[in-house]
Amino acid sequence: MDSASRSEPSACSTLVRPPSGTDYETGAVKRAHRVDYDDRLSFRTLAVEDVVILKLIADRPQDESDDVSIIVARRDFDEAYMTRWFDEFDHLDIGVRYQRPLAYVK
Repeated sequence: MDSASRSEPSACSTLVRPPSGTDYETGAVKRAHRVDYDDRLSFRTLAVEDVVILKLIADRPQDESDDVSIIVARRDFDEAYMTRWFDEFDHLDIGVRYQRPLAYVK
């Protein structure tokens, strides 16, 4: 089979697979919100705090810009929830990286 005929997993299939079982992933999936779109489609989307946390963990070039946009659009974060995971993932410096997009919106 050549590479053109192989199907890669889509972003959607990646999001709906069962979590690997870490406390964070399990909690993020439980916190996800159900979205009903047109009577034919329903899906779950991560809470905004979890989107920001995952982008901080990934730390790709586009993620900081995305985080700025999210923070500007939505300022009512569950800070206690985020701080808990910043502390848990302290070795990844996500709490420090969270300060970078905040600097743009202050």
